[in-house]
Amino acid sequence: MSKEHYDSLLGAVYGWMVGDVDEATRSALEELRLAGLVPRPSATALDLGCGHGVYSVALARLGYSVIALDTCPALLAELRARAQGSQIRVVEADLLSFRDYCPASVDCIACMGDTITHLATEDEVSRVVRAASEALRVGGIFIVTFRDYTGTPPLGTARLIPVRSDESRIMTCLLEYAESHVDVTDMVYERRQSQWDFRASSYKKLRLSPTRLLAMLEEYDFKVDRQAGLRGMVRLVATRI
Repeated sequence: MSKEHYDSLLGAVYGWMVGDVDEATRSALEELRLAGLVPRPSATALDLGCGHGVYSVALARLGYSVIALDTCPALLAELRARAQGSQIRVVEADLLSFRDYCPASVDCIACMGDTITHLATEDEVSRVVRAASEALRVGGIFIVTFRDYTGTPPLGTARLIPVRSDESRIMTCLLEYAESHVDVTDMVYERRQSQWDFRASSYKKLRLSPTRLLAMLEEYDFKVDRQAGLRGMVRLVATRI
C-alpha cells in the first residue's frame, strides 16, 4: 500500500516536503556522523528506502560505494540525476528483497527516516533484521531510525499535522491509530491558476516498539546503542558481532 501511496501522491511532492536538498543532505551527513560513521573509502553501504537520496549522497561523501534501493520511480529519478559521477548504484526494489542486490558482505546498512515502519508486520521487520545480519561483515553497522507510534494515540485535532505550505501548495497529514498500525492520510492542496486542486491518499505505518526492535537486533547478533534521533525519532545503531 505504501508503494501505491508514493506513486500516486507522495513521490511527486516529497522533495518539496523535505525542503532544500543540500541542507537535508548536510543534516543526513551529520546524523551519520552522530551514529558513529567515519570516512571509509572503498567500503560498501546499502541505503534501504533511499527516497530521493539524501542519505545515499551523504554516505557517498563519506567514501562509501552505495547501493540505494527504493520502490518509487519518481524519487529514484531525482536521485539518479544527483548521483551522476558518484559511487551510487540506484536500484528499484522492495525493502524485503535487498539481499538480491548486494554483495556477499557489506560494511554499513542504513534504513533511515521512517522507512522501517512502512513494513506491514513485525515478522517482515524481523526478516529485514535477519537479512541485515547475514549481509553485514563482523563489525559492520546497521543504522535504523523511525518514529515511535506506540504511545497514547492523539485525539481530536491533535491527529492533524501541518507538514508544509507555501503560496502554491499546502500539505497536511491525518493520523488515525489502530491496534497494530497508524493509518496515515496525506492531503495536498495545489493552486492551479485561479483555483485550488485537492488530492489525498492513505497508507499504513507499523506501530513498532523500539524495545521490540532492539530485541530483534540482539537476537540476530547485533550489539545495539539506542540514541535520540533527529526530529523526535528513535535511532538504533547496531553493530554486527
